Amino acid sequence: MLVRSAALTENRLSGILAAWKRPLIFQMTCECLTRGEASLQPHFFSVAQEAALEVALRYRITAYDARFVTLADQLGNRLITEDARLFAAAPSLTQSLAEALANP
Repeated sequence: MLVRSAALTENRLSGILAAWKRPLIFQMTCECLTRGEASLQPHFFSVAQEAALEVALRYRITAYDARFVTLADQLGNRLITEDARLFAAAPSLTQSLAEALANP
């Protein structure tokens, strides 16, 4: 399962369009961003700030990592990660890619 975050997706989309900014006019770039956000919006998931902060504090992980761990947990899954530090901090909420592939 691919986890999408509105902020992360918007950031990546902005980065791509910013690279094309020179040949495009500013208004066209903004219109592309607006259309892109609208088409992706139904696929975004929301994570409450308080829930992510609770996970960050409980497992002593970054707020950024906690948002993904919390979302995976809310969706009834463990986050797939190869980040050894994150895996060690929250083993009940994370799994390696090999583990995920071995237990579909």
